[in-house]
Amino acid sequence: MFISGIGGQGIQLMGKVLALGAIAENLFVQLTGEYGGAMRGGSTVAAVVIGAERLRALPVVSEGGAALLMHDKFVDESVMPKLRPGSLIVAESSIVDLLPDLDGHHVIPFPAKTIALEIGNAQSTGLVLLAAYCAITGLVDVESLVTAMKQVVPSYRRQHVEANEKALRAGFEAAPRLAAPVSFEVVA
Repeated sequence: MFISGIGGQGIQLMGKVLALGAIAENLFVQLTGEYGGAMRGGSTVAAVVIGAERLRALPVVSEGGAALLMHDKFVDESVMPKLRPGSLIVAESSIVDLLPDLDGHHVIPFPAKTIALEIGNAQSTGLVLLAAYCAITGLVDVESLVTAMKQVVPSYRRQHVEANEKALRAGFEAAPRLAAPVSFEVVA
């Protein structure tokens, strides 16, 4: 799956939290990050490969079956060409109308930004969306996400742990539970 947005939205943090949360649930994970040339506002994509069995893949993820989209910028060049037909796309609802042609994909808009603002922390929009994806797919439980987030937040950002946990729980609770359950298939 791909997590896409622009620099400064916490895309790489979302990828790390998902990866560690999946590992905590005895799944196998590979995580890669792509960064554009700008520190803020440039393209950023985290590719997370999760499986029930040991993974044997190249570190470059050429295609996937799901995407979390935080921003419409760069999506048509960095993510959409890599999605298989029928892929699940969970997108921040405010950007859905700005996205390129989504025909042939299962799109679930989710008001992550609105929920983040309601709980008083706009910076946690990505974690709200990540937790919603996990509730929608059943991939990782919210407790595993919270534990993983606490592991990856750097010491100089510890003041955000409580707000991040609140964001994860709010996103998980607000999402349509198992609207698109994940299944693992062995790819030869």
